[in-house]
Amino acid sequence: MNIKYSFDSKRSGIRFREFLQARLPLSLDRFKSRIEAVDVRTSEEERSGDALCRIQLELVPTGMVRVCGKGGTHYLAAADAIQKLKPMLTRSIEQRRNPRKTRRRRPLKREADAFVEV
Repeated sequence: MNIKYSFDSKRSGIRFREFLQARLPLSLDRFKSRIEAVDVRTSEEERSGDALCRIQLELVPTGMVRVCGKGGTHYLAAADAIQKLKPMLTRSIEQRRNPRKTRRRRPLKREADAFVEV
């Protein structure tokens, strides 16, 4: 599992990187064999000044999971993104494992098929 960090803000420094390096592998340990690469990006929202943390996972053999966390600080945004990541990753892996459980849409009926001849 290759983890890549990208910080847009000067406020996120060495301690924040250490926080992510400690938290991410613990959170993703269960899925380690399914994850090829992790990309973490942080930035600040211009309007509100809230911190954003985007995490993108590339899955083996194919697939991608993206989440975005928002919070008052970079730590809260990262914790929010990691918390959202776990159920999305579980759902994505389960859909690949058992395609019969995926939701299927019924085909739309044509207008001609809706009328019954009497």
